[in-house]
Amino acid sequence: MDEKSLDAWVERVRARGWAGMVSAALGMVGPLAPLAAQLLHVGQPVARVLASGFPLGALADALEEPGGVEALRKRLEDGPPAGA
Repeated sequence: MDEKSLDAWVERVRARGWAGMVSAALGMVGPLAPLAAQLLHVGQPVARVLASGFPLGALADALEEPGGVEALRKRLEDGPPAGA
């Protein structure tokens, strides 16, 4: 997983004040995270054109990992890990 780009995305989300909304959406997706990850992988070529700089691959990897949704929600709440 590309931690650096995922951390940059988390910082952009937090800077815009969207952390709560994105965290809530991740909470709803939780049980379907592996399916959501596969949809992100499939949609990645189109999304690169529409959302340049959005780390879809890193986000999909995080959703596929066991405990990845909770880890991502914690990052959104606390910010990227220290030293990142």
